[in-house]
Amino acid sequence: MRALLQSDIFFANQDTTVSIRRSVIAQKLFPVVRGIYSHRPIKPEDAIEFIQNNTWKIVAHYFPEALLCDRTAFELRRSPKNCLFVIHSRFRPLILPGLAVFPRKGIAPQEDDGFFAEGLRVCSQDRALLENMRPSRETDIKDRNTLSPSEMEEWIDKILRLPDGETTINRLRDFARDKSIKLSMPQEFKKIDKIIGAMLGTRKARLISPIDISRSKGEGFDQDRLTLFEILTDHLHNLSPSLRSERPAAEQAFLPFFESYFSNTIEGSQLTVEEAFKVVSSGEILAQRPKDSHDILGTFQIVSDPREMALTPKNFPEFEQLLCKRHFTLLQASPTLSPGEYKTQENQAGNTLFVTSNLVRGTLKKGFEFYQTLPDGFKKATFMMFLVSEVHPFTDGNGRIARIMMNAELVAEKQQRIMIVNVNRPEYISGLQALSNNKRPTGIVQVLDFAQRFACQIDFSNFSQANALLERCNAFVESSKAVEYAIKLTLPSKLLPFAAALRENQF
Repeated sequence: MRALLQSDIFFANQDTTVSIRRSVIAQKLFPVVRGIYSHRPIKPEDAIEFIQNNTWKIVAHYFPEALLCDRTAFELRRSPKNCLFVIHSRFRPLILPGLAVFPRKGIAPQEDDGFFAEGLRVCSQDRALLENMRPSRETDIKDRNTLSPSEMEEWIDKILRLPDGETTINRLRDFARDKSIKLSMPQEFKKIDKIIGAMLGTRKARLISPIDISRSKGEGFDQDRLTLFEILTDHLHNLSPSLRSERPAAEQAFLPFFESYFSNTIEGSQLTVEEAFKVVSSGEILAQRPKDSHDILGTFQIVSDPREMALTPKNFPEFEQLLCKRHFTLLQASPTLSPGEYKTQENQAGNTLFVTSNLVRGTLKKGFEFYQTLPDGFKKATFMMFLVSEVHPFTDGNGRIARIMMNAELVAEKQQRIMIVNVNRPEYISGLQALSNNKRPTGIVQVLDFAQRFACQIDFSNFSQANALLERCNAFVESSKAVEYAIKLTLPSKLLPFAAALRENQF
């Protein structure tokens, strides 16, 4: 049925009754429901899908030039009970399998009401704000004409979460004020003015939505991100990862260095391993790469401190303190990047727009509640990394601080740290994007699990030997080359003769 085209629908009228009857007898037309025909046979069980595939053609036929209003003006789709609401001169509703259209009287389309499919019109957003303040109720066969107060608050919240959301909603409110005079809807404007004022914290009014109650208290949060956190938490609760204890202390001597090196390299640092080791060993800032030098020093200062890396938060204030303190240490040499302070402007990576600055603290706080439900170790580490990465609370350094917070969870439980190497960057980014954009948590969990398994097989007691083994495993391959030539990270266990030779100092 999904192959059915919208052009396949045919409507009957008084002028076509005879010709339609002949076409049906000749099997050139096939009835779907009364007055609606198709050029191909439609099974009774497929009638609903056929009608829904042709929704706007049907609305335009029975309600020509109708104005989509009330909740339909916002949703532009059928409501949960498959209802649409329009302003039209026709009085009787249209009830079909899988579609019900309810007309009502109202003011004709205005100049700024938009144009929609099939010659239909749709209320402008400021008019829709007013129209949805009208009282309505749900029945057995139809939904409320208008969005509920809670749904309206959540719709406004989505606008406020945009980078220029506050400006946009204030502009809409101004337009609605003028429109309310023109449409004689002063009471409706008073309602919407109270809601917007309460959400912005400029007026006192009773809010219903938990999102907006938090926002009015200065702790607004991003509901879409909370959905992602819930998905990841559920996935982690059902996961049985391998418990990988950390290697003996002597065999981890140079792990903090390589952890720092790779964490900065996958973020764009151009330091070679030798240059990075020189910076970390001597504290010297390379004149040709001062920023990269400061970045790896800041990272190394944190991850090489066993007492610092053993600290994990027991409550949200501790979480904020640790997060901001570590971020300050990370970027203390770059005061223009506001080290240790939440961002004041929006940031994004590719098509991913991160949590807006006014919702950072509230979203972190809500996310931390999910974190607290997880067992210590790998599960908390994975969630912590995604929480910080997805919120992106700082102007810069978000990826590095997310991985630092992740590994602190593992160090505190004496479990093996996770190290994302150059060649694995594409899989790491893809895993994050799959969860962020498509709500699929499997990828990022698998990437982190493999990265931990890889790090567990490296003996970091000797710098030269660890460096040689990492190179042999393709760890240093640039991500662009990894994608172009399909180069993958090889586990040391697959290179047993080479690894054995390293241990015997033959290289």
